[in-house]
Parts: sequence; C-alpha cells; structure tokens
Amino acid sequence: MPNKSYSQLMKEAGEYLTLKIDLSEPIELIDLSEMFSSFGEQYDAYAMEEHGAGRGVARFYVKEIRKGCIEVDIITHAIDMMDKGLIVGGFAALFSKRIRKFVTGQFQGNETKKAGRWVADIVKSVAKDPNGSLALKKIDVAEGPDHAQVIVEFNTQEAQQALTNATRLVLGPETPEEENRFRQRVIMRFTRPDFFDADVNKSTGERVIIDEISERPLPLIYASELAEDKIKSVIRERRIFKLGFNVDVYEHRIGDKLKGYKLVEVHQIFELPDDDNDGQGSLIED
Repeated sequence: MPNKSYSQLMKEAGEYLTLKIDLSEPIELIDLSEMFSSFGEQYDAYAMEEHGAGRGVARFYVKEIRKGCIEVDIITHAIDMMDKGLIVGGFAALFSKRIRKFVTGQFQGNETKKAGRWVADIVKSVAKDPNGSLALKKIDVAEGPDHAQVIVEFNTQEAQQALTNATRLVLGPETPEEENRFRQRVIMRFTRPDFFDADVNKSTGERVIIDEISERPLPLIYASELAEDKIKSVIRERRIFKLGFNVDVYEHRIGDKLKGYKLVEVHQIFELPDDDNDGQGSLIED
C-alpha cells in the first residue's frame, strides 16, 4: 500500500502534535536531525510499550520554515482512531513530565540513560541559542490550530539546565562509588589550552588543574557541547592562563588513579587575581 499523503493522514488523525522551534541564530542541520530522531524514538517507545504499536507510528511533516522559526506537525498513523487519541494524549503527558524533570533536576532514580540522551538531543539546539525556545502543542483537527493546547514550552535557560542534567545522567554513575566522583562548583584553570573545537567525550590534549582535587595538570574531556562552547568563545579572545572557571566535573579514574576530568557545566568565568591579591578576580561570564 502506498504511503498516505499529509492531507489524508490529517483527516484521519483526530488529534496531532506540533513542534514550534524559535531560534535567533541558524540551527545546525545535524542538531535538527538528531532532535527529530530522538523525538521519534521516544514516541515509538511509548506507543510500543503502552499500546503495542509497531515502529514508525509517528510521521514528521515540516509545515513552515521562516526566519528564526520552524514548525513541524507530528501525525500518528497506522492505528485505529481510538488508539491514536490515546497515544497522542499519553505521549504528550509523558514528554511534558520528562522535560520538566530534567529542567528542575528531579530526574534521578526514575529516568534511564536512554531518556537522558533523548532529552539532550531535543533541547540542545535551544540551549546553544542566545534567545531560543521550543513549544510542543496538541491540536484537535476539528477545532484547528487556533485552539491548540500548549503541552510544554521551554526557553534557552531552561534548555541549558535540562541539557546539563541530561548530560550528567548519560555520563552517569553506575555505582555509589562513581557518584562520589561528581564534583560541583570547583575552580579549574588551564595549563595547556587548545583553541580548536574538540569532539565530545574524547580526549582533547588540553591540560587543566583543579587544586581542590589535585595539583597535577590533567587531561580535560568535554562531556557537553554547551560547556565547550562557553570556554572556547572566551579563551579565543582572552589570555587563557589568566582565567578561572567555576565548573562541575566528573573525576575520570581508572581504579583509584585519577586520569583527568570530564567537564559537565561551566557556571562562571572570571579573571584570576594577581599573585599579590587575595580572592577572585573580576567576573567575565555568569
């Protein structure tokens, strides 16, 4: 049987979802692809687990692209009308609850690493944008878009919080001992910087010191693109050895031996005080 058209699916939909992405800067195509892929995976997982549906029940249709805005309709297909309504409503509630958990940090103990990866892919583009937002809406076909129900909406700051929490979950402690390796708001400084972009979760060749943990220069691994972007944007314009970074890191250990740090979040960037002065220097970025 040939695939049904958008208009055919819409007539049969009853209800459908719309993603509205507002960004002040262009979005990378790979980020957009990962966003839709992870959204579709979540949708499929819910439909399979809760309603016994097969894979690929969601169809994504780009309804509108204009400067700073993308709108995508998500239509459920290949299921009878009653199940379609149940799936659309049930998934919308699940997605809203999941996003809010990661924004508020209340995800621990009830979300999987796979869920963390899904959330990271979905919020990443908004988190990287200076003034972005994303909204998921549920629309009844009979009532039309003017009566859309906003399921969940988040802005750049909320996306950054969700991305940090999702990254922490994905990196995740597998044991209680590993949980103790997460260090919050420690001061990091560079001894060997690299001004070029690095791959996430791979050694960069950079060396840093976190005196609170060890006085030795150790390798730095970026666990978050957002954290890397914050640092690279500053060190390319300033004297890196005069900067301090208030950060969250995981201690990267093999056995009991400290091998480096995985950088999760950058809270503040500031100028280090002169040797003859005490305290923290002037704040550059918060």
